[in-house]
Amino acid sequence: MLPQLNLDDRVYGQMVEEARKAIPAVYPDWTDENTHDPGITFLEMFSWLIEMQQYYLNQVTEKNELKYLKLLGTAPHPASPAVASITCTAVQEETLLPRGTKLLAEHIPFETTETALLLPIQLTKIIVRSHSSTQDFTSNNNSTMVSFYAFGSSPAKGNRLYIGLSDRLPQHHPVSLMIQMFEQYPIAASPIDPGDIYYPSGQVTWKYYGADEQGVEDWHPVQLLDDATYHFSQSGKVKFQVSQPMLPKAIHPEADVERFWLCCEIENGSYEIPPKVDRISLNSVRVSQQSTLSLSELRRSDGEPDQTFVLDHDLSYSGVVHVQVKDDEGRWSYWTPIEDWSKCLPESTVYSLELSEKLKQVIVRFGDGRQGLIPPEGANRIRLISVSQDFEPRRMIGRSTGLPNQVFKLLDGPLLQEQLVLQVGRRERNTGAWLWEDWTQVADFDLSKPWDRHYRVNVHTGEILFSNNENGSVPEAADRDNICLLSLRTGGGEHGNVQAGLITRFEAEDQFPGIRISNDVPAAHGKLAETIEQAKERVLLEMHQPECAVTIADIERIVRSAPGTRVARVKVLPLYRVGMTNYPEQKAPGQMTVVVVPYSESQKPVPSAGFLRTIGHHLDRYRLVTTEVHVIQPEYVKVTVHAVVVIGPTGLGDKTAIVQLLNSYLRPFDSANGDVGWEFGKPVYKGDIYDIMNRAKGVSYIQDVWLSAEGRGIQKDQNGNIQIPSYGLVYSGEHEIEFMRHGDL
Repeated sequence: MLPQLNLDDRVYGQMVEEARKAIPAVYPDWTDENTHDPGITFLEMFSWLIEMQQYYLNQVTEKNELKYLKLLGTAPHPASPAVASITCTAVQEETLLPRGTKLLAEHIPFETTETALLLPIQLTKIIVRSHSSTQDFTSNNNSTMVSFYAFGSSPAKGNRLYIGLSDRLPQHHPVSLMIQMFEQYPIAASPIDPGDIYYPSGQVTWKYYGADEQGVEDWHPVQLLDDATYHFSQSGKVKFQVSQPMLPKAIHPEADVERFWLCCEIENGSYEIPPKVDRISLNSVRVSQQSTLSLSELRRSDGEPDQTFVLDHDLSYSGVVHVQVKDDEGRWSYWTPIEDWSKCLPESTVYSLELSEKLKQVIVRFGDGRQGLIPPEGANRIRLISVSQDFEPRRMIGRSTGLPNQVFKLLDGPLLQEQLVLQVGRRERNTGAWLWEDWTQVADFDLSKPWDRHYRVNVHTGEILFSNNENGSVPEAADRDNICLLSLRTGGGEHGNVQAGLITRFEAEDQFPGIRISNDVPAAHGKLAETIEQAKERVLLEMHQPECAVTIADIERIVRSAPGTRVARVKVLPLYRVGMTNYPEQKAPGQMTVVVVPYSESQKPVPSAGFLRTIGHHLDRYRLVTTEVHVIQPEYVKVTVHAVVVIGPTGLGDKTAIVQLLNSYLRPFDSANGDVGWEFGKPVYKGDIYDIMNRAKGVSYIQDVWLSAEGRGIQKDQNGNIQIPSYGLVYSGEHEIEFMRHGDL
């Protein structure tokens, strides 16, 4: 039975009655509301039509809604797991932490997403040296509550951040520093997604103190492998390695003990906001709220004897490993593990497994053609499957009957469907051997041909659905279970967004004895699979987002979304080219100038060259082909008020209050209390200054006011008002206020 959605709960009689009651207000001249009136007949007919339309709309099912979303080019988003970083402490010796190591935040499972070498090295000193001072921020870095400026409150070229270590870093081995930036600003930075082009405001270089190949002791550049902070623009990891031995040295104070040092120095550029650091950590590892039950990895075969492949996932070391090899027809077969190669024939489809306890790795080795068959050459010819001990008996989820529309139950709980890989087995008719074929996950069967090996996943019910041999093939009937899961991960949901300090232990308590772990910041980005209702709400919002820069509002929204930037204000000047003096009377066809103000703690926020370049490149993707776009910084005009203020005979002049009122009025950007900043290009009128100053307590009247201004493109008219350029903003100078009493006049 179809569900009754009740898009509108009104019935025919109610709609007729509501329409009749609306007649006096809408059409006062309509006085005959009896049944014989043709107008009443029309109302009854339209009410009936509405009721019929409502009935048919109520038959819209979930399947129809998914099709409508598909027509709009979207679908409900799958679940996403929460991610975080953990810091490992109390490391007594070099320890390899393989990817996939299972952790717990109370009862919520997490896994490491990368292999990390934990070093028995402590970060013992943090020194910041600017041109004017040297400060020790070690205690700040050890506290989770106090931030510090990475290069001082006024970062400039040559300012340095020194990181002192208790021991030297290993040579030619990747090492990562996790840098957690302070990001609690009123304006959040737009995220930098993979593929985005971002030009950092400042540029830094990393060095270490040591000796070069000639034995010269000095600061030498590290081999930088990755900088996810984008030169201290956001939180992330800095991955590098040193090529020569590090040497001990005392930095500050001179009598301090010698340590092994890393140094980060500003080379060029300028920051809109001085980079502020919450914490710098060594032995930091990325984790994800997920649980891997089975994992498959494809590898290339070079067709050479004695091929070896390394599996570095924790599931490979602690679970069960299977190996499949693909034939020329795209079918997979399982090969057999052995321990003694001397008993193998040349045609034996075998492999051996070797466990490396030190590296927590599994090495898969194939034969040489004399003892054991060599896998055929080609890309993705070898599949290495790692399965947890608990899931091994459950990865076969059922047996196909060969009938249409089969459904197989997976697991209860959230499922990461993008990680799911499925195979269907069938028996070879001639030899009776089992061969396995990969099936492809699709959102629906609309475009599936009868021979396409497609299946669907319903993440809300945890089910696998096959088709009907018309839109998609049906798995062949078998005499045993032949629906197999090769990769399966569970996870996702908001419950994974745990608070800081909750990811505190390994699932296997004896796996890494003595090592303590903790997440310094909360986990984030965990979401359940999107419902249809949520998808419809998202689509409505996305439809209002600009896809091209046409209107001024479109351009402003696009500028504010530029990756890695905090845009406080933006002004679009259509038909304006930099250098025009009588705009808007004079116009430049095909030209558009965008003025941007970055968020900053400075009185005059000035965007860096990288900031402007990032916004320009981002806006270039959306501009009209015939429009040339210029992105510039505002022209700041310093306005100083000189005034003579008359106060009453018993009044007290409060110069501070008047100056505060003027400063609050003559400011380039919004204040913390929500007041709007100065309008771009707005002249400074003496009349407005009179009005602002008269608001101060004790002011009887203003005897005289005159204005002075500093900046390019300004003009002073005959009335003493200040005209500023269209891309100009004002800020306060040192206002001069003179008080007089009535009796002194």
